[in-house]
Amino acid sequence: MLVEIYYWIKEYFFYCCSTNNNKRNKTKVKEIDVILNTETDIYYDTLDSLKYGTMISSTKSSSVHLYNNYIYKLTHFKNYNELYTYRNNINQLDKNLNILYPLEMIDKDTSLIEKYRYLPNCELFDFIIKYTLTQRDKYMIILSVMESIANLHNSGVAHRDIKPENLFYLPNSKTLLIDLIMCSRYDDPQPFQGGTVSYASPQMFLDTYIENDWRRIDIWSLGVVIYVVQLLVFPWKNSIDCDIYLSYQSNENKQEYWDNIIDNKVISKLLFHTLAIQPEERKNINQLIDIFKNEIDLSTL
Repeated sequence: MLVEIYYWIKEYFFYCCSTNNNKRNKTKVKEIDVILNTETDIYYDTLDSLKYGTMISSTKSSSVHLYNNYIYKLTHFKNYNELYTYRNNINQLDKNLNILYPLEMIDKDTSLIEKYRYLPNCELFDFIIKYTLTQRDKYMIILSVMESIANLHNSGVAHRDIKPENLFYLPNSKTLLIDLIMCSRYDDPQPFQGGTVSYASPQMFLDTYIENDWRRIDIWSLGVVIYVVQLLVFPWKNSIDCDIYLSYQSNENKQEYWDNIIDNKVISKLLFHTLAIQPEERKNINQLIDIFKNEIDLSTL
């Protein structure tokens, strides 16, 4: 019940609160006993501990737990092939990417437990609503997020669920991507429907959609993240049937649309190039970084 209230508060904040409302109560997370072991009996004991322990978050297919300064994530896959594909994707990623990699992964049947470093107060969502940010702060965050996505995209991989909750912003202004459960090679020929509704591109609402380059999906989500960082509200509830989105979709001059909403030429230009309705019209991540750096010299701010 507490978990449901927590996520409801997140949605309520973005839709109903002003940018000055930067404080919210934190629910203390109790530690639970989690022991990772490859032996079958111990593994099921671990599942039992996860099931009855206090959770940080929970969905239909996964739950996240905190113990002894480590995060443990339990995920239930539909079948072993999905689990194997995910493990294979993670293991093949370059270890120098800006990603929070699991320290351990243990699977049994169609369930997987991952152990991660615990990085308190680093989730980008919490960061941007906790602190009063200057425009320079926002630029630094946006550039860091773009550089982390570029790091992943240039390796040929798409994340496919970019959002502030899946980004950790560190004190050194470095951003780490987390939760790569939906990641794939950019040219994966399999149809896909997923992501988070508020950040998903219009194409993600189609029953069966195949993209020639799944990185374009991340670019749309990046655009929504940029908007949220800049204004602390969503541009629209979703990109399919929301009145605000439909108004944007029907607007013939998209750049003028953003210029009227965003009193910042750099941000409005980034939104124009990321939130293009047609995927092929979106700039790639390296082009977006070039646009940003050509417009902004952070050393002068």
